[in-house]
Amino acid sequence: MHKRKGVITIYVLQLETGKYYVGQSKNARSRIDEHFLGNGSIWTQNYRPIRVIKEIELETHNWRVALEAEKQLTLNLMKIFGWQNVRGAAWTKLELQAIPRELLRS
Repeated sequence: MHKRKGVITIYVLQLETGKYYVGQSKNARSRIDEHFLGNGSIWTQNYRPIRVIKEIELETHNWRVALEAEKQLTLNLMKIFGWQNVRGAAWTKLELQAIPRELLRS
């Protein structure tokens, strides 16, 4: 798929042991490669990527809009795979102390 320059892409990685990671970048291919090389987020350093599940090219250059889209996708995946198994958006620590409040409201 041809990426438009400067457009933000959200991506989902499937990781080892049933874990998932959601990220975003204006240069998604390079950022995804960093995860696969062990230089990505702490989550992908601890749970190695297996494959790219999805790349969504947003129709925006606005980081706030992209962050909200990343947040919603992360929450949706947390509902499907469990909040302990998904990281992205505001939830990037290895250990989350509690279930995200946003999941309790839905």
